[in-house]
Amino acid sequence: SSDEEVEKALDAALEMGYRHIDTAYNYRNEAAIGRALKKWIDSGKVKREELFIVTKLPLIGNQKDKVAVYLQKSLTALNLTYVDLYLVHAPIGLKDNGDDNIFPMDPDGTIQLDLTTDLVSVWKARERHDRFSETGMEEQVDAGRAKSIGISNFNEEQVTRIVKNARIKPANIQVELQAYFQQKPLRELCKKHDITVVAYGPLGSPGRVAFYEKLGISKDKAKVPDLLQNPVVKKIARKHHVTEAQVLLRHLAQSGIAVIPKSTNPSRIQLNYQIFNFELSSDEMRQLNDLDQGEAGRSFLFELKGVDAHPEYPLKDFAKSSDEEMEKALDTALEMGYRHLDTAYNYRNEASIGRVLKKWIDSGKVKREELFIVTKLPMIGNQKDKVAVYLQKSLTALNLTYVDLYLVHGPFGLKDNGDDNIFPMDPDGTIQLDLTTDLVSVWKARKTRYFQRKGLSGMEEQVDAGRAKSIGISNFSEEQVTRIVKNARIKPANIQVELHAYFQQKPLRELCKKHDITVVAYGPLGSPGRVAFYEKLGMSKDHAKVPDLLQNPVVKKIAREHHVTEAQVLLRHLAQSGIAVIPKSSNPSRIQLNYQIFNFELSSDEMKQLNDLDQGEAGRTFFFEFKGVEAHPEFPLKDWAKKGMEEQVDADRAKSTGISNFNEEQVARIVKNARIKPANIQVELHAHFQQKSLRELCEKHGITIVA
Repeated sequence: SSDEEVEKALDAALEMGYRHIDTAYNYRNEAAIGRALKKWIDSGKVKREELFIVTKLPLIGNQKDKVAVYLQKSLTALNLTYVDLYLVHAPIGLKDNGDDNIFPMDPDGTIQLDLTTDLVSVWKARERHDRFSETGMEEQVDAGRAKSIGISNFNEEQVTRIVKNARIKPANIQVELQAYFQQKPLRELCKKHDITVVAYGPLGSPGRVAFYEKLGISKDKAKVPDLLQNPVVKKIARKHHVTEAQVLLRHLAQSGIAVIPKSTNPSRIQLNYQIFNFELSSDEMRQLNDLDQGEAGRSFLFELKGVDAHPEYPLKDFAKSSDEEMEKALDTALEMGYRHLDTAYNYRNEASIGRVLKKWIDSGKVKREELFIVTKLPMIGNQKDKVAVYLQKSLTALNLTYVDLYLVHGPFGLKDNGDDNIFPMDPDGTIQLDLTTDLVSVWKARKTRYFQRKGLSGMEEQVDAGRAKSIGISNFSEEQVTRIVKNARIKPANIQVELHAYFQQKPLRELCKKHDITVVAYGPLGSPGRVAFYEKLGMSKDHAKVPDLLQNPVVKKIAREHHVTEAQVLLRHLAQSGIAVIPKSSNPSRIQLNYQIFNFELSSDEMKQLNDLDQGEAGRTFFFEFKGVEAHPEFPLKDWAKKGMEEQVDADRAKSTGISNFNEEQVARIVKNARIKPANIQVELHAHFQQKSLRELCEKHGITIVA
């Protein structure tokens, strides 16, 4: 925000009664805040002691001798002699090159780390009787420059270390905390040590997009959660006649957490302040508490290139736990007898898998030829000259010389900008398409001797060169499958597609059977992991249309009869239909249960019941929900769009189309994806069941209702 915007916003906040003002050396707004404070204090409209001013030590100041230097700079800018709370902004130290660059970087964009950071030294005053000593955070309290001191973005181990060594313990910690990431273990630790907690980003902090871009960091790194669009939040907001933001802020405040939502919009500032005019019920608090996704809900990841190399990088355990979880899961799977391992360049787990494979093969516990390893060409590699490049990257990560099956992950190409960004996007979130994708060219080997000798082109060439035993495709439409088969010297051995009880892909399976292409089903249980995956990409959680397969009454009944889990029934149904399945799980007990599907057999009647759950195209849940992706000439769902209800209007077989017995989420999904929106909905509706929320939704979209 500009200085003028900051001053105007602060004026508005002070007029409304705000007295807690949060800033930081890194925010570059202390001078603007200082001018506004001086004006208010000098005029007598507010007394200094009525204000609670917080600022923070920058990362370039994370050395014991620099704490006082940077606090004094902040005090000068703020026109103050002391602050009420001074925080260590983050545990990571960056190089201070004397040019006031708060995020110093090398020419290639790598952040310049100060690897000598000693957090205890930064915190503690020097152990000498020198009344002029000005070192460490504690000394700032002793000198009267800070009434209290605290920390920000520290992990649990770092908090514990400071508490253990401190003479003056941290009064406060400021961390990312919002409905999807509620930091319950950290809050428990802070409660134990009487450290108050302040939540930043309580609404998701969409301002990060612009902030990251100012630093030259990809917008994709700003993983802004869709808190304001969450159905639970929206429902509670409607009930209390307040905004979604007010619900989210009230939830945290009612949990004993102070909140600092960022805004320079006077009307929003006022609304954010008015959260004490209503109270959430215990059931509403429970619903909001249940939105917590643990570490999967974290959205601030310190996305500075190379920052994870710092010894005090606070998310090491987070990153480490993800790798460890993957390696533990794979160990479990191999111990149980799994030998088919499915990964992809896009999954970002090939290196973890490679470490486990090397350990097992080197130890002699498994032979390479006993394994069937599958990986996939990323969409940024959908050019004939890049196939070998990306396969070699995968082989290196996997510690292998060949894979058993290499798949084209998706038929559309994305721009390869050379930065290994697998889903490149424009500043407005539009996916960057490579519109020159030629699937036949990607598939076929070049005929020139040079490229054949080097094995540098096409999927077929990877078989010729011995880097892949077989090749296949994934997420291709029937037309695209036919085109590849027609032009191929080496036909696809396999296709991997979404396939589950609600979306059984019968026409595609018939086509593949005709051409001897085996079918592998991904998402056979509905793939609930998509929620976290989509959010990692900064996309709406609502895009993950996870079907309730495990709750289906038919599935539950069959599971009870066989004394097995619902997941086992769904996997057995597909396996008994001749389809290989790849359920994703890192839970050892679930991995074991998913493997035990050959201990029972479904009867012909049970198979029929499960076959009858098929909803055809209406059951599809993976839609490649990237903004603008449908503009790609190889977007695989173009034909699907033409075959549905809309085509009946185009063909004059229906004057209009509509829906019946759809719920609100299903109506919203159709409207969002439709070229011709539903004209009408027919639902149960009477005096005792008036469907008010559904009616409001339909009125919004011009859909008439028949009761």
